[in-house]
Amino acid sequence: MANKINNSRPKAKAHTTKPTNVTGRLLCMLLVFVILLSYVGLYRVFAIKADGKDYEKSAIYNQVNRIQDKIVSPNRGDIVDRNGEPLAVGETVFNIILDVRLMVEQKQDKQEETINNINKIVGIPVETIRSYVALDANKKPAKDTHYFILAKKVPISVGRKINDLNCNWLYAEQDTKRSYPHGTLAAQVIGFTRGEASWGIESVYNDDMTGIPGRTFRTYERNGSIVTQRENPVKGNKLVTTLDANIQQFAEDVCKTAYDAYDPEYTDSIVMNPKTGEIYAMAQYPSFDLNDPMKLTDLGKTNISSTWDKMTDKQKNDLANKAWKNFAITDTFEPGSIYKPIVVAMALEEGVIKSTDSFYCGGVKKIADYEIHCHNRNGHGTLSLTGVLAQSCNIGMMEIITKLGAEKYLQYQHDFGFGEKTGIDLPNEASASNLLYSLSNLHSAEMATSSFGQGFNCTPIQAITAFSSIINGGKLMRPYVVSQVVDNDGNIVKENSPQVVRSVVSKETSDFVRTAMEDVFTEGTGKKAAIQGYAFGGKTGTAQQGDRSKQKYTLSFIAYHSIEDPNIICLTLIHKPANYSDVGGAATPVPMMKTLLEKIINYEAIPPDNDGKSGIAKVDTAQNYTVKDYTKSNLKSTIETLIDEGIDFEVIGSGDTIAKQSPAGGTQLKAKPSKLLLSLSNSGKTTLVPVPDVTGLSASDAKRMLESSGFKCSVADDSNSNSDEKETYAIETTTHDPLEDVETTTEEKSDTDTSKSDKTKTTTSTGNQVYVQMPSANVKVESGTTVRVRIK
Repeated sequence: MANKINNSRPKAKAHTTKPTNVTGRLLCMLLVFVILLSYVGLYRVFAIKADGKDYEKSAIYNQVNRIQDKIVSPNRGDIVDRNGEPLAVGETVFNIILDVRLMVEQKQDKQEETINNINKIVGIPVETIRSYVALDANKKPAKDTHYFILAKKVPISVGRKINDLNCNWLYAEQDTKRSYPHGTLAAQVIGFTRGEASWGIESVYNDDMTGIPGRTFRTYERNGSIVTQRENPVKGNKLVTTLDANIQQFAEDVCKTAYDAYDPEYTDSIVMNPKTGEIYAMAQYPSFDLNDPMKLTDLGKTNISSTWDKMTDKQKNDLANKAWKNFAITDTFEPGSIYKPIVVAMALEEGVIKSTDSFYCGGVKKIADYEIHCHNRNGHGTLSLTGVLAQSCNIGMMEIITKLGAEKYLQYQHDFGFGEKTGIDLPNEASASNLLYSLSNLHSAEMATSSFGQGFNCTPIQAITAFSSIINGGKLMRPYVVSQVVDNDGNIVKENSPQVVRSVVSKETSDFVRTAMEDVFTEGTGKKAAIQGYAFGGKTGTAQQGDRSKQKYTLSFIAYHSIEDPNIICLTLIHKPANYSDVGGAATPVPMMKTLLEKIINYEAIPPDNDGKSGIAKVDTAQNYTVKDYTKSNLKSTIETLIDEGIDFEVIGSGDTIAKQSPAGGTQLKAKPSKLLLSLSNSGKTTLVPVPDVTGLSASDAKRMLESSGFKCSVADDSNSNSDEKETYAIETTTHDPLEDVETTTEEKSDTDTSKSDKTKTTTSTGNQVYVQMPSANVKVESGTTVRVRIK
């Protein structure tokens, strides 16, 4: 059979696409991704393990730095006087911070609660606070910040109350504040800081007082939490000064009185130990308040206060700088006759004159082409060397310096410290080296005027330091105002001690000049400053300044006690007083000196000099008396003892415990002292209450007022006693009329006018009234303390 060709087509199958394994591919890709991710993860774990510290630091850094690391300022070290009295204090305060953004996110009642708390604790008005958090049209607060300072430098108690609220958007941050408890006291010596500029010992000892800052920061704990940590700041070191706050106040008081009376450019006063160089007081007027340096004392003058608001900034700054600078070390003056004893010491030391020499004064002496007059134009006649100093004779001084010669004179002038800085530990001291004669321009006329302190300049601190060397045995001392720098553990980290710059003259020369100057007080130009029973030495001075046609003068007085062994020297000075000319004027530093010496004698309870030429104090020789030691005793019980013994007392400071007394315990006196000075400290164990002022009241009214205030009262009736018969070692402070001590020439006049006398302050009253109270008004003492009052 033949093959059959099969012409029929095979049946086509239905068209279907073979499915691709999409799921498989996806799974494959996912597997690869997981493997890669795992690899990366394992690598990171390995890296972290290999370098875990760096990773940990990085993690902590990222978390911690969400909150800023804050520096906490340390308290500046305190400044105290020689007795521990605070002069400058670094104290902890707080700044009140409001997180405004966070606060406005709170519910309305929480916001109101916060506003009321701020008002109650800080004292900011409610409407003021609301204005800070008020929202604008865009829902933004007026103070759109996480860190708004509501109040700066508030007391610790306020800061703690704010933090006790435990409010996240309101808190107090610690800060520091510098305060000066006595305001204007020793303002130029202490100084202050203002931005990058600083003055006084605040500048010189800045590094010692700065302290070490603390900080607040956050750490990452093992449990994963972030904890706020704090490193406390370390307070700066304390400065112990040589100043005595009470003597400083006395010096400032006499400066103010003379400034108000004579309208000078400056008044100045320095109190110093001539044997050691320690400065007990350095005062001037005008001055300022350290707590607010632009609060100038000159604003009390009508002509300045009335125009202050109209002044330019430069005019205000000029007035401020006048008060801020320390006249005693930055300004210079022609010293005048206070320089005469120094010239005498030069000539004695060089051997060109003897202590027994005499000199003739005819009232005028011709030098080269000039006729130079003595202040006594009629002449003093023949004077001893002591008389030349006592009468301040220009003619005698010109003869003395001529014998010395120019070369030797300039050598001694330098040796006494003129033309060089004293080295006192205060800033901006002037040397005045460009205001001295050189050998080439020191001719006969210049030599003559130099003999009485004219034609060259020095600073007040140079003058008193040089003067000290002629009474302390011949040693030029470096003056200083800070004795110790003490750390917070009481360790002395720095100390200044007496330093001899050089020996200038012999002890023999010093002994003569020191004793010779007592006649200035007994027979010469300082007679009106004499105090009954006390022997002082010193020298007055009057010198024309600068351009002679302007008729500007500086009046000065240097005095010391005692004659035999001086341990205190004082300078009082009036620089360029108004209405003073070559025919004289009202201004005189003599009342300044007398008042200052009286106050120091009272304060230190210095017994009289029984052999002084100034007069013999009455002393009861029938008995000896040993002063009891009351230091560390309770004031309340001490007062009872003193009243029983018939001894008055004066309280210095506030407190309940005797920290210091004068005369000191164990002091041997020939008679019982009439008064003790008691410096107080506070034990912190009692409540202190201010003593009311009962002066001028009757005894019964005074008693009633004291008892109602929680005090006891003891009355002493002096109405029938003769005050002249009262034994006393305390000098009665007198009120001087500064216009009574008039100098009518360009040099001092010997006090021969006995028609005028100092006017003792009295109280006019009808009936017996309180004229003295002990403790004084406003002194804070323990409740129940007996207040002693005297009536007459």
